[in-house]
Amino acid sequence: MKGSDPERDASSVLGVYWDLGYVRARLDAPVVAGGLTVFRIHEGRRYRVGKVSAHDVDARGAPLATPDGLPTLAHLHAHAGDWFSRGAWSVDVEAVKALYRDGGYPLVDVRIDTKIDDADDTVEGTLTGIDL
Repeated sequence: MKGSDPERDASSVLGVYWDLGYVRARLDAPVVAGGLTVFRIHEGRRYRVGKVSAHDVDARGAPLATPDGLPTLAHLHAHAGDWFSRGAWSVDVEAVKALYRDGGYPLVDVRIDTKIDDADDTVEGTLTGIDL
């Protein structure tokens, strides 16, 4: 890579691998020579999306519907069996936030908690913090 900040370059490289499903990818220490940063990459196995769920209940434990009346999961693009992509999950979280904000809940906070399962090469995700 051509750049002046090997740490930032490493984050960029790992981000690409995480978006392709290599959640255990790692890099050796960079070698910088002649203005180029070179990384040795260890990809590891490629992971798929496992179970995806949403903890979308109000303070009393009653289920929440999104402002359009559909379940939260109906608005996600990530589905079980897809290749995992950190970027795609980030886009889904932002889309759910926008949906609630556009529906009159400007302070909504949404997060996704992940669990990596090395036994079956999957990443499970639960949308949490849907606090209205």
